[in-house]
Amino acid sequence: MNLIEKMALTARDVGSTVCSTVKEQSEFANLRLKQLAAERDLNEIYQKIGKRYVDFVRNSELEETFDVEDLLEEIEPIIEKYDSFKRELNEQHAHVRDVYDEKDRMKAKKEYEKAREHLAKALEMGILSKEEYDEKMDKAKRKVDYYDEIRKIKMQKTLGVITKSEYDEKIKRVLTRKKQEDIIEDLDKE
Repeated sequence: MNLIEKMALTARDVGSTVCSTVKEQSEFANLRLKQLAAERDLNEIYQKIGKRYVDFVRNSELEETFDVEDLLEEIEPIIEKYDSFKRELNEQHAHVRDVYDEKDRMKAKKEYEKAREHLAKALEMGILSKEEYDEKMDKAKRKVDYYDEIRKIKMQKTLGVITKSEYDEKIKRVLTRKKQEDIIEDLDKE
């Protein structure tokens, strides 16, 4: 694949990502606006209930009951709409998160395939020994195998939950774990 073809593929991928991101953001904004409108309607009714209650307390010698049944009937469909918008928004967030996770997982697999190609060339050219090749391939494979754990660790660092040194240590533990598990498995077989 020549440079122009690679650039065209990259531009296409970026374009589709931008379009889907804009569409998703538009859908989120639309749902959020509907949710805010329902919230505003709820607040108006809550204010009416509050005003009615204050009037009732001020005029309590009239010995009438505090009645807001009409407002409660009015409020019920609004609460249902509000909850529906909230559920839909949460579902869309979950869907988008899943889509991005899958894209990242595919990216990790592509990086593995690319590393495999480069390492195979380096082995073929005698730049790497078979042991070095196996070690580097094993590390690249673990990045794909333990993708979910590595992603969580990256998110912890991004959110500031862990420091750079804690991040490095956790990643190192994840990437060396398979090796240790293989050694233990081999010892158990003996």
